[in-house]
Amino acid sequence: MKEKLKVEWISPVNTMEIIGNSLGYGMANKNLRDTLHKLYDIEWRNSPVVHFTNPQFFFRVPNRKNILFTMNEHEWLSDDYKRAFDKADSIITVSSFCKSVFEKYTDKRIDICPLGIDTSIWLPKKRIFKPGKQKFRWLYCGAPNLRKFSIMEEVWKIFLKDFSDVELYIKTTGADIPEEMGDIIRSNNWIVDNRKLPIKELVKIYHSSHAFLFLSMGEGAALTLMEAMATQMPVVTSYHTAMMDYCNELNSYPVKVDPGKIEVLVKVNDESVTKEIDAGIPNIISTMTQMSNVMYKYESASDIARQAMKDARKLTWENSAKRLKEILENLDSSSSNLA
Repeated sequence: MKEKLKVEWISPVNTMEIIGNSLGYGMANKNLRDTLHKLYDIEWRNSPVVHFTNPQFFFRVPNRKNILFTMNEHEWLSDDYKRAFDKADSIITVSSFCKSVFEKYTDKRIDICPLGIDTSIWLPKKRIFKPGKQKFRWLYCGAPNLRKFSIMEEVWKIFLKDFSDVELYIKTTGADIPEEMGDIIRSNNWIVDNRKLPIKELVKIYHSSHAFLFLSMGEGAALTLMEAMATQMPVVTSYHTAMMDYCNELNSYPVKVDPGKIEVLVKVNDESVTKEIDAGIPNIISTMTQMSNVMYKYESASDIARQAMKDARKLTWENSAKRLKEILENLDSSSSNLA
């Protein structure tokens, strides 16, 4: 018999339609919700309400404890966060970075519940690279936006462009590509794959790649990086924000970041305006050094990837669901602000 868990799950996401920038948020929502139902006997009547959502979609359910489960990528938060924090009874977030930012904006209780991956899908594969007999494939997988792509174009132009035996595979969805060009574009030694693939096909792309390149300027969780690590792939990643919770020099190739600025679209009086905010910019020298360390010392990189696999396989949806249950059961009932 399954243990009981009192919770109602509120989700504004249609997981059948999400692509691009909303894909990570939406799939995390679905996977955690499904795992809760798999592990526990859910009692939703008169239970605490968990809103796994961007704060702009948060609303209070009357006469219930309302918990906002959300995340962020940068130090700056929009007014949507402040409004949602004021209305919520408590907050759950996914990383130490997010908690440290939220604490500057609210005195409400904040708990950390790391997200996870499905380790029955993201299976490890021992990779062997044979110089001269195959191309070394660098893989990026993520949304098609500036925060995620960051300096990837510069890295290609300065470092990878003239390598005939190296290719950069960019796996994304929702990119603004003219229809006549199709969903896969190849040029020189780079590939952009804009298809929304079944998960098993996506795993094949991970397994066909030799190393993962993740130069994000800020993350709340970074699920695709966790997936890459779980497949025993060497990862070169920006070392800041969420990545600092589970990446280190023993399991990855951390890239230094420099203080910088990034432009984001924000809503002001229902109008979209551009705002410049602080961000961590991956250092290009550090990036090229770490990429060289992977390509030219691949046997050592494989050892580091083996440790990455061991560490990432602790980041499961089951562990995430168990942590969420622990948080819900330990919430101080006196903190409720019933409306």
